[in-house]
Amino acid sequence: MYNYLFNKGYFNVKVSNTVKTKKKRANVQYLVEPKNRYYVKSLVVGADDTSLLSLVQSTIDQSLLKPGSPLDFNVFQSEKSRISELLLNHGYAEFNPVYIQNLDIDTMGNFADVNLNIINPENKTEHKKYTIQNIQILNDYYPVNYEAINATLYDSILFLDRNSPFYIRNSVIAKRIGARPGKLYNKSNIEESYAKIAKLGFFKFINIESKVDSTDPSKLNQSVYLTPHKLWVFDYGTDVSYTTLKTTGQNLFGISGFINLKNRNIFHGAENFDTKLEAGTEISFLNINRFNSVNFSYSNELTLPDFLEVTRTYKWSRFLLKPWFKMPLEPETKTAFSIGFDYVNLTSLYSYNSLNSKISYDFNINRRKRITMNTFSVSYYVPKVFAAFDSIISKNQFLQKSFVGQRLFTSFFLGDLRYYFQSKKSPRYNTTFIGSIETSGLEVSLIKSVSNLFKKNASINTDAKLEFSRFIKLEGDQRWYYSLKGGASINGRFNAGVVFPYGNSKTTPISSNSILEDHKV
Repeated sequence: MYNYLFNKGYFNVKVSNTVKTKKKRANVQYLVEPKNRYYVKSLVVGADDTSLLSLVQSTIDQSLLKPGSPLDFNVFQSEKSRISELLLNHGYAEFNPVYIQNLDIDTMGNFADVNLNIINPENKTEHKKYTIQNIQILNDYYPVNYEAINATLYDSILFLDRNSPFYIRNSVIAKRIGARPGKLYNKSNIEESYAKIAKLGFFKFINIESKVDSTDPSKLNQSVYLTPHKLWVFDYGTDVSYTTLKTTGQNLFGISGFINLKNRNIFHGAENFDTKLEAGTEISFLNINRFNSVNFSYSNELTLPDFLEVTRTYKWSRFLLKPWFKMPLEPETKTAFSIGFDYVNLTSLYSYNSLNSKISYDFNINRRKRITMNTFSVSYYVPKVFAAFDSIISKNQFLQKSFVGQRLFTSFFLGDLRYYFQSKKSPRYNTTFIGSIETSGLEVSLIKSVSNLFKKNASINTDAKLEFSRFIKLEGDQRWYYSLKGGASINGRFNAGVVFPYGNSKTTPISSNSILEDHKV
């Protein structure tokens, strides 16, 4: 108790305690007299190394030991970390917080003049400052018997490899290396380089090593060792289920499975190609020759390691949101091109075919905020209703229109955008918010409006069987999680949304969301 309060700035604190025992239990009571707390009046940084001192003093306005703040030991430790990071990012590769001495404090009243002194290494007159001499990348690296066959200089970086057919282009890796020969050593550059290379998803082990040059002790040579994953990944799985339908009393046995094949570097630029086949069915125990439901899906996805804007959606969004929200010029995100086919058949109700394609992005704003966005989204939906289901939906015209005719969902500029927010993690209480906007047919309506200017009664719908769905959908989803003792929890959720059909669309088809996702085995 005494140490805790002393470290919080209560230097004259008095603590006493009494202990009362009863059988095998003890009750401890503390009597605390904290008295006055001490605060920072001024901060002076000193060092014999004038170059180092000049750098630290240039950031004194960022110090955590600000005048008027409490004298707190934890704040002092954070200040040591801040100064250490500053120096490590400006060439002082060997700097360590141990060179920052304990605070020298001169108190007057409740305020203190604080002196922070940085000492030199033992038997040295200054801290050594390093610049980068050479950088080499060892591709396809394995510790045992590694012998490079090719050596290529690209963007002042030396690339070594064993002539592997599964190589990644030098330009892709060089783009993710922050250091360059002639620049000062920078710890944050190493950390960022490691993170960016890891995001490629191609390398199993990444090691960045810095060594003092044998001919010039003020220079560092950096080596980046890259050990790849297997190029091809094959995965498969099955699932078995048992369901009882309360309405009919039927007992259903379900089985589903998938096969997934993935290439981690299909075009030698860390592009991931993923192809997946899924199928499932449910049958009744009373009639094993009759399928209750059948579903089949086939999907393909090509993911590029960098941001590639096809529709200029991000550029315009950044411009329109500039007054309220600052977005980076080029976000750190991957670009995913997807195309897939779905077939669902509920044998007594309905069936549908759906062909879908889109371009997807996933932006991490920070640890608690995230945005996903789909553009160039096209879905072609063909339903078929059976007699048993027709009698049900005939009583609901909105539901009925969702299953009539062929539908085409088009969203070239913006298909949907989702914003995710997660509260700061707490041991007991957490919240999550998801907000989204989804659109379809904006571009079709624009084209139709323009064509109507030149030709009276012009129309996009040349085939009455095909409808271009047009709607705007807004949705908000708030979730609460409250943890109880013993591992139990109480969770709550509130969801609200509104849909605005426009143009020739009088209703919004269920197929735009729920049918395409919710009726698969």
